[in-house]
Amino acid sequence: MILTKPARILYLINSLGAGGTERQLIYLLSQLDRHYFEPIVVTLYNDKLIVYHYRPELLALNIPIYSLNHSSGIFGRIKALLRYIYLIWHFRPQIVQGCLHYANLIARVSRPFCPSHKLITSARAAYLPGEIRSEAYTHWLDTCLIVNSPHIREQMLQNTRRPAHKIQVILNGLPLEDFAENYQPDLRQRLFPEATCVIGVIGRIAAQKDHLTLIEALHLCQDEWPEKLAVFFLGDIAEPEIYQQIIQRIEAYDLQNIIHILEKTANVAPYYHACDFTVLPSLYEGFPNVVLESFAAGKPVMLSDEANRSGIVEDEVTGWQFPVGDAPALASGLQKAWNTPQTSFQSMGQQASLTAQRYSVESMVTQYTRLYNSLRHSKSSNWKGLNG
Repeated sequence: MILTKPARILYLINSLGAGGTERQLIYLLSQLDRHYFEPIVVTLYNDKLIVYHYRPELLALNIPIYSLNHSSGIFGRIKALLRYIYLIWHFRPQIVQGCLHYANLIARVSRPFCPSHKLITSARAAYLPGEIRSEAYTHWLDTCLIVNSPHIREQMLQNTRRPAHKIQVILNGLPLEDFAENYQPDLRQRLFPEATCVIGVIGRIAAQKDHLTLIEALHLCQDEWPEKLAVFFLGDIAEPEIYQQIIQRIEAYDLQNIIHILEKTANVAPYYHACDFTVLPSLYEGFPNVVLESFAAGKPVMLSDEANRSGIVEDEVTGWQFPVGDAPALASGLQKAWNTPQTSFQSMGQQASLTAQRYSVESMVTQYTRLYNSLRHSKSSNWKGLNG
């Protein structure tokens, strides 16, 4: 018998677009025990600005969605702040969780004007200098910060004045079974019927993901391509100007027959199985979901050293690493991958699958549940951490 009411938790996130942070939130909410926790999701931006990719999943979970209808300009920010404060007073959550940097700031600066609640904020990627400064100036307004990799924790400790006990590391989780089985075994044949090598680049199209370096690398090693090479980009067009640069660069290097930009889809798992390995050239990452998903599908990953700051990819064991933004080095890495014997390739895929087993959604949800209960039962606003 449940003797206490479920703790209401309000999750504040930029949008419900098809991104890694949004996907992790869905994983968390899908297994959160609703006898003990009552989730509400609030987005900064409405679905007219950013499509609510994950609306069906939240509706299926019977989780309400509200929006601050944030718009540009100072008045747009003020209206969003006021609406957020209204929603906090209306729902009176015991816990608020900010899911990205800007959501963190709104939740922090509004907190003095809201009824009492514990505030969790999140850092899911390496912060830029301006973000570090705002973190240093505002962290005292929250209860704790969640980071998804140890290297982000170190960045926060070194560059802000946040106490160590107010930073908790909770690694990303993955529904491994959704990626381990190939539900569309004919997908590769349908997409690339003649290809002998298929490379997947899965993730939103944005400057951070640095597709341009990969295009440059493919151009540099054009004479070394395997026969009938195919490369596909799959993800939301988050920054249209970057998308246009990608199109222009592909045309300039005459790579239209090699690089294929596919329509985004909610069901990405079969696309990992359709490729031989994936590439993640990102300028920076926290704990990249793409790596876990690729591993769960038994595929090695080639990624930049900045994307591998979490150390999840072991060079030439579960993938390959190259210096960020270094197109010649990436070109050399691609040639190394193409020349890897099939038996070694299969071994790398098996090791990748084993690595993925460490990162389950169940483990992630258990850690969040422990944190929520610790906060819920803490009477003091000066929370001492899980071990405090």
